[in-house]
Amino acid sequence: NPGTGGGPGAGNSSALASPVVGPSANDEYRLYVIYNVRKLKVLDGVPIDAAEQAAAKSKYSGRLTLDFLEEKLGHRMFDRIRDLDISGLKLRDVGSAFLGDEFECLQELNLDNNTLVDISGLALLRQLSVLKLNNNRLGEECTFNPRRMVEKSPELYRALTASTSSSTQGRAPSGGAAVAALELFPVIQVLQLGGNQISAISSLQLASLTNLRTLFLQNNDITRIDGLEGLVSLQELVLDRNRIRYVDPDAFVGLPRLRELRLEENGLRSLSNLHLLTGLQALHVGHNRISEAADLDRLSGLVNLLEVTLVNNPISRKQAYRPMLLSRCARLYVLDGVVISPEERDEADRMFNPQPVSQDVVPGAKQQVAIRMTNVDFSALSAAAGQFGPQFGAAAIAGNAAGGAFPVSSVPSIQSNTIVLSGPSGFGLEGIGLRDAPGVVGPTDPWGRPTSNDKRGAVSRASPAKDASPGGKMGSGPSASPARRAGLMGRPPNYPRGYI
Repeated sequence: NPGTGGGPGAGNSSALASPVVGPSANDEYRLYVIYNVRKLKVLDGVPIDAAEQAAAKSKYSGRLTLDFLEEKLGHRMFDRIRDLDISGLKLRDVGSAFLGDEFECLQELNLDNNTLVDISGLALLRQLSVLKLNNNRLGEECTFNPRRMVEKSPELYRALTASTSSSTQGRAPSGGAAVAALELFPVIQVLQLGGNQISAISSLQLASLTNLRTLFLQNNDITRIDGLEGLVSLQELVLDRNRIRYVDPDAFVGLPRLRELRLEENGLRSLSNLHLLTGLQALHVGHNRISEAADLDRLSGLVNLLEVTLVNNPISRKQAYRPMLLSRCARLYVLDGVVISPEERDEADRMFNPQPVSQDVVPGAKQQVAIRMTNVDFSALSAAAGQFGPQFGAAAIAGNAAGGAFPVSSVPSIQSNTIVLSGPSGFGLEGIGLRDAPGVVGPTDPWGRPTSNDKRGAVSRASPAKDASPGGKMGSGPSASPARRAGLMGRPPNYPRGYI
């Protein structure tokens, strides 16, 4: 019975597969039997020639059947299978093995390392969440568009017709009704298409996979990032080892949840047009041709970046590359596979984000006020000292200055936290107006003291200090005023020694 099915590499009648029922069912029946019974020379009284053997091999070689799966698994309880691995079996076509309801609970399917060119036979696996199709021959013929799948696969169309005939009261549904009944991979989350012959993402027509979270497209011939519109749930995109030189401005439009992007070994020259990926947390762009420091500035807008790989790019060989990138990505935790230490982060901040030195003010603490020194000529005070006599105190200075006796600008002031102590006569003020002796009569020196021509004035001023001092020395005893004692320490270099 041809309905028993056959499988890849089958050579005996125990691995028979149901041929497609149709107008040429008799021809397919012959080819099916010829393929599975390799030593058969005559079938139904008709000799088998070499052309029929070649046609049978071309049609059924690498075709998956239920009998083959039964032989491989050791049972036929397909409805209990959740995870199926049929990788590396040189499968060229999955046929109609998955178009029935036998695998209605299948959640993960591994078809890596086969020779598949089309996936229409998987369209009715509605519970599938993980599909692995790495290292096959998928290219231009591969599509995830339901309408194109139905148009290309008569077997899929017949399966859809059979499943929807009950809803149309036994009438055969139209092509549009069959397409509408096809809900393609409604819960799929992981799709792996690496190592195939895909040259354009847009040719896959992935927009219907609205629940897809992870997409692997490494090791293909992709030159542009496009065709990702509608993948609103996508979180991880792998595009390593393709031929993507630049990223188009609209490449990532409609991907609000993308968290990880891999673009290693692409010959990528710039990190421009990544600004739409505001939620990106991991960016792997190692082994490319990124060389400009401006590309590091472009990463400053990706405020959620936690991991970056730029190893084996020209920019990664520049001096201070790591602190330069750390200064732009405040939340970065891993750079080129190395965890960033607090010390490295502090060093980067010191190099590229220096903070101004500020004095902390403690509330309630007593603050010290700085005193500013300015230059004022006090020569007018010397003349005023001789005029006003021994009563020339601070009050006298202020009063006479107000009356116009000497310029106001020459008066020492402590207003606005300023002390004026400079000018040609600044260091002679310690004795002016502070002596308790009678007024000075006669000519005076620039500091308001009698000159050497007036010996009486000198003796008159010095005698009280000399008589009152315990040691008999002038100007150093207890009766000397504090200002005079201070003046002894700060006398001018050419001060007459006879008047101290």
